[in-house]
Amino acid sequence: MRAEITDDLPLNASEAYSHLSYSGLETVDIIPADVVDWVLVELRDAVDASSATASTTVDIVAGFIKKDGSIVSVDGVSGLPFKSTLNNNPYFVIHHRNHLSVMTASSPIKPKSTYEFDFTDAATKAFSYGSKPALISIDTSPDVYGLFAGDAINDGLISYGDRQPVRDLIDNSITTGYHNADTNMDGLISYGDEQLISDNIKNAKQLPY
Repeated sequence: MRAEITDDLPLNASEAYSHLSYSGLETVDIIPADVVDWVLVELRDAVDASSATASTTVDIVAGFIKKDGSIVSVDGVSGLPFKSTLNNNPYFVIHHRNHLSVMTASSPIKPKSTYEFDFTDAATKAFSYGSKPALISIDTSPDVYGLFAGDAINDGLISYGDRQPVRDLIDNSITTGYHNADTNMDGLISYGDEQLISDNIKNAKQLPY
């Protein structure tokens, strides 16, 4: 994963996700090495994946996603510090500011003190309603899967409306900085961001509601 925008990242998660009204207190004095961006990870407590709706959410924590695809706490190393007690099974939802959210299709394992789950090696690792996968293939040697990029307005659907923020910034000669319109996350606002939106058009987040 690319980390060109590291120098532009805000030092607190609430600023990165103010558009989602996130008010968590995660903050750092300096962005750790190899960090790509802030992410939000939601913990749902449910009997099975299909019943892990938003009403089963028991916690949400901000952390960092790194170049190797791992998600870590604000120290850049540790796992995320969830504090809720579970009554059923854990399901985790990954939210990123301009990618489609995904949820674990199964309850993660806990080999030691930290739950572990790898979305990258199979499209079926993310919860899906069936015919359309919730993850996109980003490499084939070996197979690697990732989140769909292009949800610039963060409404859960990649549509032509997501191209408007890109055009608005370009029209106002704003071509750098930390913006949701930077869908390919190269640190530049360009028509390449609009093309990525077009490539992933009509894909939507697949979460149990």
